[in-house]
Amino acid sequence: MARNAHKKNTVSEDLPSWGELIGGTLAYAQDTVDSVVNWGFHKLRETAEKPRKSDKPRHPAIDTAATAARATAGFIGEIGESFYATYDALKEDKRKKSKTKRRE
Repeated sequence: MARNAHKKNTVSEDLPSWGELIGGTLAYAQDTVDSVVNWGFHKLRETAEKPRKSDKPRHPAIDTAATAARATAGFIGEIGESFYATYDALKEDKRKKSKTKRRE
């Protein structure tokens, strides 16, 4: 053991630090949550845009509640999709500015 003390351990130099591992894991978790929430917003908007089934007559109060629920789902879906589209554009602009600063 003492004879090999002068040799560098190249394996541990290639491994990321604990901070990098935890930070990377949190980034993947955040991306997964964002993807699931974005998918949910998209599904809400799709639900609102689907044509209603008018096979059977329903009570007017039920029709009103269903229409309000669909409108609300569509509105929330539109807000979410707009948020993620704007957020992605802002992040892309930030990346471009960061690359420009590094080149200078």
